[in-house]
Amino acid sequence: MTDQLIETLERAQAQTWWLPDSAVMYEGDEHCLYRLKGRYYIVRFEPKPGEEWALLSELLTIVGDAPVRFTYLPHRHKDATVEALHRAGFHPNHCYEGRVIEVERYHRASSEGVEVKMVTTFEEMRTIYELRRQVFGSAEPEPEVHLRRYLREATSQPPRVRQFLAIDSTNGQAMSQAGMSIFPELRFSFLFAGGTLERARGRGAYTTLVAARVEYARSIGLSHVGLFARADTSAPIVSRQGFMRHGEMQDWNLNWR
Repeated sequence: MTDQLIETLERAQAQTWWLPDSAVMYEGDEHCLYRLKGRYYIVRFEPKPGEEWALLSELLTIVGDAPVRFTYLPHRHKDATVEALHRAGFHPNHCYEGRVIEVERYHRASSEGVEVKMVTTFEEMRTIYELRRQVFGSAEPEPEVHLRRYLREATSQPPRVRQFLAIDSTNGQAMSQAGMSIFPELRFSFLFAGGTLERARGRGAYTTLVAARVEYARSIGLSHVGLFARADTSAPIVSRQGFMRHGEMQDWNLNWR
């Protein structure tokens, strides 16, 4: 029997409403593929049994020689999908653990010397994405038109997304950032993009951002928060904070560079 919470995580991560207008969507009953900044992402892949290779081949015809990343979910994708991925030349990359906690079971306090701000201004949103660029190694700053859209989403009512900055309370410098997508129909929030500048690590900024997002989820009546936490970085942190493991996800890449 499939764990309901990994299915909730799956439904949340496959959403594409957050994508900028520059993204190109290719979506059908059995798949969701999109192109963003010259790369392709297959985030939903649900072919009928026996049609795994046919569907993957169809999608790769769209992709051509461009880099493509496949979201592989062991609870969803069985041996025939793995065989199709190998046949096409995909290789597994990072592994992420599905981690979820009930908001009423989370009791970690914020760290001393770290202040959290919920983003409400354009300059704060610019800071969020500059931090994200530095932490995750993106070469290009986020375009202003995207930042203004993200700000609208992050201040909307009812809430759909909220973004947070962790600030060093002694000097006002930004240390870390993170976001949360909100799914009222699931009573669930999907935590995303948490990351801390290397110079600011070890001071509890990440934990403080988790605590802030859990508290916000509690305040609007959600029951659970969760994320796909990278196994070698954030997974040990949220595990120590009480997040329980519910399945996993892997990136499988082709021509990724």
